Amino acid sequence: MINWLVENQKWIYNNIQWIFSGIGVLFVSLLLAKLFKEKKNETRINFSFPRNDEIDNKRNATHIVDVHSKSPIPLQLPLQVDHFTGREKELKKLLKDLQPGKRITLCGPGGIGKSALASQAIWALALDNKSSTRFPDGIIWHDFYKEPQSIKALESIAISFKEDPRPSPIKAAQRALSGKQALILLDGAEDADDLPLILNLLGNCCALVTTRKKQDAGAQRDDMKSLSTNEAVKLFQAWSKKEDDTKSVQRICKLTCGLPLAVRLAGKYIFETGEPVSEYLEDLEKTPLETLNHGARKLESVPVLLNRSLNNVSDDAKSILGIVGILAFSPFSKEVIQSAITEININKTINELINYGLLNRTDNNRFIISHALIHKYARANHRPDNDDVGKIADYYNSYAKKHDEQGLKGYVLLNQERTHIMRVIEECKTREIWQRVNDLVWAAEDYLDMCGYWTDRVIALESGVIAAKNLKDRQDEGGHLGNLGNAYSDLGKIEKAIQYYEKALSISREIGNRKNEGIWLGNLGLAYIDLGKIEKAIEFNEQSLSISREIGHRHGEGIYLGNLGLAYIDLGKIEKAIEFNEQALSISREIGHRQGESSYLSNLGNAYIDLGKIEKAFEYYEQSLFISREIGHRQCEGLRLCNLGDAYRDLGKREKAIEYYEQALFISKEIGYRQGEGIRLSRLGDAYRDLGKIEKAIEYYQESITIYKEIKSPNTELYISLLNILKTSQ
Repeated sequence: MINWLVENQKWIYNNIQWIFSGIGVLFVSLLLAKLFKEKKNETRINFSFPRNDEIDNKRNATHIVDVHSKSPIPLQLPLQVDHFTGREKELKKLLKDLQPGKRITLCGPGGIGKSALASQAIWALALDNKSSTRFPDGIIWHDFYKEPQSIKALESIAISFKEDPRPSPIKAAQRALSGKQALILLDGAEDADDLPLILNLLGNCCALVTTRKKQDAGAQRDDMKSLSTNEAVKLFQAWSKKEDDTKSVQRICKLTCGLPLAVRLAGKYIFETGEPVSEYLEDLEKTPLETLNHGARKLESVPVLLNRSLNNVSDDAKSILGIVGILAFSPFSKEVIQSAITEININKTINELINYGLLNRTDNNRFIISHALIHKYARANHRPDNDDVGKIADYYNSYAKKHDEQGLKGYVLLNQERTHIMRVIEECKTREIWQRVNDLVWAAEDYLDMCGYWTDRVIALESGVIAAKNLKDRQDEGGHLGNLGNAYSDLGKIEKAIQYYEKALSISREIGNRKNEGIWLGNLGLAYIDLGKIEKAIEFNEQSLSISREIGHRHGEGIYLGNLGLAYIDLGKIEKAIEFNEQALSISREIGHRQGESSYLSNLGNAYIDLGKIEKAFEYYEQSLFISREIGHRQCEGLRLCNLGDAYRDLGKREKAIEYYEQALFISKEIGYRQGEGIRLSRLGDAYRDLGKIEKAIEYYQESITIYKEIKSPNTELYISLLNILKTSQ
């Protein structure tokens, strides 16, 4: 029927007058009722492959940490600047320029104070930690020094506004920013791999960009200049706590060209060592700074002054700086440093670096290198050996395992360490420390999946595949490949997912791992259900079921029975589907698998709806809803509420159906489940159409079509057809 309507849309439009006259009214009502009673959202379960070779159900999750909280609008503020000196005119101009829809770029060499000026402006706008009335939808801060991939910035934007980044972070960010009036700080854009990708999506949001590259700037570029000599002297005195020997200070500021970072390093050095300013100047004049041209001197003064500071700190302090250099440019805990350097007084040594202006203390007793240039200097000049890097990897391996087991509470803590974990994976990969790469990928993969960091998840798993190959560990290689299949399935890239599942399946058969063979056959079956190739899906799931029974794997047996039930519902063989789901339900209860129990109860409810046994369907739906709420699975709770709405609509109780659809719609919006949001809007349209409230129905259909177009849903053309028919009938 659906195919017929799609193929004959022109005929429907040409005969619209007949359709809506006399017996035609009855015809179209029956036709549309049949057509737009959408396929139920049966819950499916596929497997991921954990390191311990036990089987977990694959959870179809959005960003759990943000989605399940009732947090206010995003307010992501950069670190405040100590001793912000001068720049009063620049600050006043910047605050005036920051307006909705504007693109402002602060441009200049490293250490000139771009990030400091941007930070000062944002803190001025966010008085009392509240977003200004100018930007009522909040402030987003992305630091490209920490994560240079623009796609990660878009993921972060989407997640900040509770949008699921799947399957496209670009579209998710577009949805998140649609109609918003927020301030977006993009810091260190010279490191961004695709800055225009972000800028083109911002709409009425204001972008504040800091960069060393003039080509990154748009129409409004503010080229930042060095501090005047008087301003530089004030900054030096603020850091050094000395106001004597002004002439020597002026000379130092001129040698460093008034570069704020260089002036700060010099002032902190004087404060820490107590060295007379004149002696410091005498040594500084022996450096090649005087002979360098003006532009180069700005860039060269920082390493010269860093070398001088580091000559005065202990070897332990230098070691700490080297370890921090391999981490991301992001706040870190002292525990991670202590894990690599055990025989030192960590507090005393960190304070050395703080006193010389190389580290800053942040909130919650964490620390960060004080400037991106210092971070790059540390990476280039103080690299730790492989043993220390391995110890850092081991620390994060244990940390990730421990906090992943804690669920939501643990994910909050892991979010603080995510960029460091990814950076350590990359560092170990570069150094070919393959066992550490492999272990850390296993430890972090589930967390990255559950919290919606899809790009990081793919990067980590690809690194895991390379590591396992180098270790000649075929089982782990297959596990990483299969989990890559899961990752691409989550992103809606089913054909690519199938390629990875097939590779994982081949390895499982090669090494004789029957359990894993069953896992990847089952996931291939689900992929083919997604592609609408039901016979092929049944073939794969029957093979999985046979293997599970052969090896006595009850959990897998239940999963594959349930998946077969889904396939037979798609084929319209309802009695067969009921048989499989009842067997799956029995096993899930036997082994205490509550999520599976909820899924199979729901699927049985769907089957009885198709048989017209509405009251029996209610029993199953209500049991399933109770379990979903009990285990805190919000997405499944929304599905069950929608199922109950369908059942009430089938009974002719449209008002009751609308009540359930609205609850389901609320959950979809709360967790960022875009596909579910579109379906529930359509359901509300159906219910209002049944009630004869055509204008209200059209309103909901239009909203659902917008979403269907975004996610490329097959429902798009069908609802466009219905909408056109309804509009013509008015």
